[in-house]
Amino acid sequence: MNDNATIVLKPVGDVELWYAEADDCSWRLPLHVEWKEDPSTGNLYGLILPGTCFYQNQSLLMNVLLGSHSLEDRQDRWLVPRSSIESLLHKAPGIHAEFYHYWPDNEQPSIPSHHELTVPARRPAKTFGSFVEFVSAERGLPADVVQAVLTAIAQVGPRWLVQYNQPINLGFVDLLAVPFRANWKEIVLFKGKANKLIEALLKTGRECRQRLTSMRFPATLCSPQNIALCGGVKSVARIDYSIEAVSTEDFDEAIEKIEGERMEAGDYVAQHSKSVERLYESIIECLARYARKTQAAWAAVRKGGNGSEPTFVPSVSRAFNHVCLTNMPVDIIPADSDFSVYAEQNRKHQPIIVPTPAVKMPKMSSVPSTAHDVRSRRRNGNLDQP
Repeated sequence: MNDNATIVLKPVGDVELWYAEADDCSWRLPLHVEWKEDPSTGNLYGLILPGTCFYQNQSLLMNVLLGSHSLEDRQDRWLVPRSSIESLLHKAPGIHAEFYHYWPDNEQPSIPSHHELTVPARRPAKTFGSFVEFVSAERGLPADVVQAVLTAIAQVGPRWLVQYNQPINLGFVDLLAVPFRANWKEIVLFKGKANKLIEALLKTGRECRQRLTSMRFPATLCSPQNIALCGGVKSVARIDYSIEAVSTEDFDEAIEKIEGERMEAGDYVAQHSKSVERLYESIIECLARYARKTQAAWAAVRKGGNGSEPTFVPSVSRAFNHVCLTNMPVDIIPADSDFSVYAEQNRKHQPIIVPTPAVKMPKMSSVPSTAHDVRSRRRNGNLDQP
């Protein structure tokens, strides 16, 4: 077709579901067809869009099938005369595109079409840079679909983590948001007497849980001393969260393979230094963020007045960043319920802290007297014995 030629088409009819299928029925791909009419001639054309998100090899297949018939020089859609559509494609009797997606061995499952994806417009879409291109190239997915999925996760992920208290399983890592300060592990290990707590955590299954229960571990976790507050000193403040990443066996297996290839390539020690160098700026940001978050005040529970609910307020006099770990209490009288901010307090909700016992004074050696021994007498007096 002449590149300078222009056809003004008018939409007609409804969008219809069609599909392309191999002669031996070994594969099937759904397509949406939007009918267009040339008012000057009455000829009908179909604007063909993928019914589901096509993988790279599937897009190439559709370009081979429809590209030579298309009036547009594009690879994501095809404008084809109706006669060609009727000879190349099949009209689907249903309306759900995913039901007409079939690929050998189900190696490439159906993905909703990116033409139908909607992303909330509350915030501008985030740009994930080269990672989108990496995923697209590695798995043959359209880059805009990868971008849309990552943007959707970024927008709803915090609510899933915090509002529903559920982890995000990314396969190689589980992300979870805990309502603790950034250095909560340091605090918990100290208060749980590190060696004893680590010994319990190294156990598995039921034995681990039993040991933690006997140590009243839930009470240690729920302590206000694990909470960081954001807000004014005199005002009611909200608690802060820390994101924890727990790697899975899939990650360990991937690392085993990647590091094995690096070792075979040689210069393994230098590879480590290069990794640190590439991550240097990110490492600084991680450490700086950790340092900033550890400066947050401890939490204190303030009783509500006139029947109102108790609230968290910053505890300025006992801010954790002003207290040395060695000066923290070693034992706190627990309440009845372990999963409670009052679990390390008495039933009146007043903290009763048993401080660290004073160091026992060493025994003193005998100090010789500078005076003469006065027990010896030169002459006898009225004493029965000298």
